[in-house]
Amino acid sequence: MSKQNFIKKPNLGQQAASIRRLYPDFEVQLEKYNQLIVYGYAKPTARSCLYNFKLVYRHNKRPVIHILDPVLERGLKGEKPPHLYGDWSLCLYLPGIKEFTDYDRLSDTIIPWISLWLYYYEDWLTNGNVWNGGGIHPNVMRKTEKKPYIRSSISKSISFVKK
Repeated sequence: MSKQNFIKKPNLGQQAASIRRLYPDFEVQLEKYNQLIVYGYAKPTARSCLYNFKLVYRHNKRPVIHILDPVLERGLKGEKPPHLYGDWSLCLYLPGIKEFTDYDRLSDTIIPWISLWLYYYEDWLTNGNVWNGGGIHPNVMRKTEKKPYIRSSISKSISFVKK
């Protein structure tokens, strides 16, 4: 049975309350067009810089996350980092397998995944542009990758801090 049979879909107010409870330093705005906007900070490791991000979420749409500061860097050959959409928003999950749905809380999924993505981004920058975070980007399906990446326990050790 799917989770939809057991769990009520959280409305945007409930999503906002959950984020405010777990991340009190984040700025959370409920907009009149049924969208939630979150400004937050992530620091994937103790040696990482502080990343400022903006998350925009509407029901039945994928959450759109942009890193505002520092600007994401291109790779050694000028390529953009893996797992970004055309507008440079983060690709955090494969939509077709329902890793994230409207029944999930952003505070328990998307927000921790931002820091996890940044962890692998920093690794990508320092290791010669090899992406070790796994995953399949919807626009680039590789024949060698048969299973989607399953998140590791590293997502439990990330940190979100006040700027």
